[in-house]
Amino acid sequence: MSKNHIYTKIEIQNILENIKIQKSLKTQCNICNGHGLVKKDPIVCHVCSGIKCMSCKETGFIQLPYETCELCDGLGEYIK
Repeated sequence: MSKNHIYTKIEIQNILENIKIQKSLKTQCNICNGHGLVKKDPIVCHVCSGIKCMSCKETGFIQLPYETCELCDGLGEYIK
């Protein structure tokens, strides 16, 4: 075995170990209960009354019924 091959093997082992450590530190988000989305009260667009227009980005809502969780960025879990 060449020196580079051993270094690469050790490097890969360290990377895998770091991934295991990061996985063990992850916690389910308590704000979104691991779903990544937070329920909001939908607000219908006042311009189009929900028919879809440019003001509401063709959703019909100013505020959608669900938003991405700010704590976990929509992943459902975060590192402590």
